[in-house]
Amino acid sequence: MKTSVIIPSKNGLHHLKECLPSVINAAQKAPFETEIIVIDDNSNDNTFEILPQIYSKIKVLKNPKQGASSARNFAVKNSSGNWLLFIDNDVFLEEDFFFKTTKYLQDDIFCVANKFFLSKRGHFIVLNGFDEIYYEKESAELDFIYRGIKRGWKGIFMNIELKQINFLPPKDYFPFIYKNITSNKLLCFMFMRKIFSFSFIKMRKIFLRLKEKRKIEKINSVIEDEEIYRSINND
Repeated sequence: MKTSVIIPSKNGLHHLKECLPSVINAAQKAPFETEIIVIDDNSNDNTFEILPQIYSKIKVLKNPKQGASSARNFAVKNSSGNWLLFIDNDVFLEEDFFFKTTKYLQDDIFCVANKFFLSKRGHFIVLNGFDEIYYEKESAELDFIYRGIKRGWKGIFMNIELKQINFLPPKDYFPFIYKNITSNKLLCFMFMRKIFSFSFIKMRKIFLRLKEKRKIEKINSVIEDEEIYRSINND
């Protein structure tokens, strides 16, 4: 078993200098093979040039696009772990972190959200990674989780609750519900909840752009939206 630790960073060289030693130390003491990948999201603090000089044993990449989700996806394509651990550039890891994490690495678990984001590589590929349409990293994570649940996969979610869907910013809320809520009745209900918080012109563009993705999610769903939505509101 091998785990790839993926750390996107934008103008966070100062954070990386402080936090990476703890990540490296934890990785060295892990009970399985571990690689560390820092993906520079077009920083202007010379992260890409300076970091390899300080830490020669980690892989440093530059994101050819923009944004945390695209940075994460690009890093995965250049990784080799069968488990993917996503952390921020300001995260310190305890030296026994990976020993504690081992209990989550189960065959029937596709994703763990517990102060960190952990995904099985095979499931990540099936879902085509994090959807880069979202503005907020947390929205992309929630989208990832929801798509996995609708496929009938099991996860451990201690840090992200599905009820957060209701509190997504409008620029992420409408893409999320149109793409993922394939029940027309529930979609209409959720649409009406925030109908005045976003312009119709923008919504129309979103719907046109996500039409094919909506079809894909509908085809791959084995659990109904109503079932998931009831569980959200009954928690």
